[in-house]
Amino acid sequence: MTRNRSGIEISNGCYLALLVLCCTALSLAGCQRSSIQGGAEGTRTAAPTEPGSATSTALPLATPYAAQPAAGICGEAPELEVVEAQVWPDVPSPRCLRVLPDQRLRLVNRTPEAIRWKLGAFAGIIDTQSEAILPQPLGQFLAPGVHILQTSPYSGPEIWVIGE
Repeated sequence: MTRNRSGIEISNGCYLALLVLCCTALSLAGCQRSSIQGGAEGTRTAAPTEPGSATSTALPLATPYAAQPAAGICGEAPELEVVEAQVWPDVPSPRCLRVLPDQRLRLVNRTPEAIRWKLGAFAGIIDTQSEAILPQPLGQFLAPGVHILQTSPYSGPEIWVIGE
């Protein structure tokens, strides 16, 4: 148990959840789209957030926040070129997605409103009931380990990039 300045006791699990929520909110507040690439109607896919960069440009690898996921069991990496994560109003599906470095990510918005998202050097907005596919394999901009797909106003899944 942790006691705050007001003398209110907060369990360690709640304290950690509040800390993650605050960090995610602060990170998403600074998100910015630099360009939009075409897609299906209602779909908006963002390019890297660094001005002047192109999808063929080498991006710095984003540092994972953990070596192993906290969301319980994380299934095996599917043998697909493009893996899918869905954002729902309650819980993302899957909560944890194990991926190989050469796989790309399709992000599907199953919520009643547009969502903002950020993963490594990529960020954007996806309209309700639409999707976006990241243009580069995950291993080109995410270091091995667990990353959080930051989405707002809903929660996104953990993305566990495993070594080959």
